[in-house]
Amino acid sequence: MNYVDVSPTRFAYYIRDKMEFEGFIANVGFRFDYFDPNAWFPKNIEDPLKSITLAKQSYVFTRDSAKFYNRAIRDTFFLKDPQKAPASWYISPRIGISHPISENQVLYFTYGHYFQVPNMRWLYQNQFWLMTGAFNVIGNPTLKPEKTISYEVGIKTAITPWLIFDITAFYKDIADLVQSKWIYIGNTGQQYTTFVNQDFGSVRGIEVNLTKTFGGGGGLLSLLTLNLSYTLQFAKASFSSQFSSYVLTWSGIAPEYSQEQYVDWDERHVINAVASFDLPIVNSQITQGYGFAFIFTYGSGTPWSPPFRDARDVLEKTNTLRFPARPNLDFRAYKSFNLVGADIRFFADIFNLLNLKYETGYADQNYYYYFGDPEGPSKNPTVWNRGRLTRYGVQITWRQK
Repeated sequence: MNYVDVSPTRFAYYIRDKMEFEGFIANVGFRFDYFDPNAWFPKNIEDPLKSITLAKQSYVFTRDSAKFYNRAIRDTFFLKDPQKAPASWYISPRIGISHPISENQVLYFTYGHYFQVPNMRWLYQNQFWLMTGAFNVIGNPTLKPEKTISYEVGIKTAITPWLIFDITAFYKDIADLVQSKWIYIGNTGQQYTTFVNQDFGSVRGIEVNLTKTFGGGGGLLSLLTLNLSYTLQFAKASFSSQFSSYVLTWSGIAPEYSQEQYVDWDERHVINAVASFDLPIVNSQITQGYGFAFIFTYGSGTPWSPPFRDARDVLEKTNTLRFPARPNLDFRAYKSFNLVGADIRFFADIFNLLNLKYETGYADQNYYYYFGDPEGPSKNPTVWNRGRLTRYGVQITWRQK
């Protein structure tokens, strides 16, 4: 029965104070988080049930039974020595300090603790401990929030009043990430999968931004808005997915320990650029009210893994290969009209303007590794990015009186 009926309690409170001193400004805050899962779990996870035979009977609970609607019976019906999952609370400090170096340059530093309650699925899946499937997955309401400690230091420079350059170095230390774990029920030959806080990770890198605001500069330059950003990033964790350990255990190649490896979404170089030219309507509906923009994105490629033969391969070869780079250029143009009581904008969007093609994944891992064809033997075309797409439309904005 894939049904959840639970009423957790969660609230947070945040307090912050801004303090100004000679030479620097400090923003200091604290966040208080409280979470009560309001659920039950067995005292011994290796001997969780009164009767495995009874828990395998799907007819014990139905949506029409009296047991189903009586929480006092239902939530602990199968559990041996049921315990109430404890509530948790955390205090997270947040500190931000800025120090003016000159009239147009500021040095800043931030430090903070952040807690994230895990996805409710990992807490409450198969809430009633029914063992009716071949591979039963059961949530763990005692999971702790995932914790991130973040550090940032950077310099922001106003090259001109309308041109800002910003460079930031960052580091994040992540702990108590959720991972699946097989649990064997004594010597019964039965097992189930639950979730535990055992994964860890880190993210570090540098981000560079250049911003040109609308109206700055003279002549046509004042009509240009520009946002450029470049990120150099290294993202690692013990696993990329909450089900990684489950899959490896089922395959018989799960390592006895874990170590940091590049995660699936790690991308070494990322570039984002938006350049827009806007001519607002001042005194002419015909010669003014035009605009266009170019949106460019580039990613140097995310990692993927070759086929694994044993646990050693898992440790040594996870995400050691890279997909090709992912460049993309979009274009938007518009013409606006100001009418009585409403603004009308006609626009045209062209996605993937240059019709660039690159793979976003593979259909068959072995086939891709040995033959370099992401479509696999079945010639699956969905492994490629979307081709050029043009969209036309009209937007009407009613003005309030």
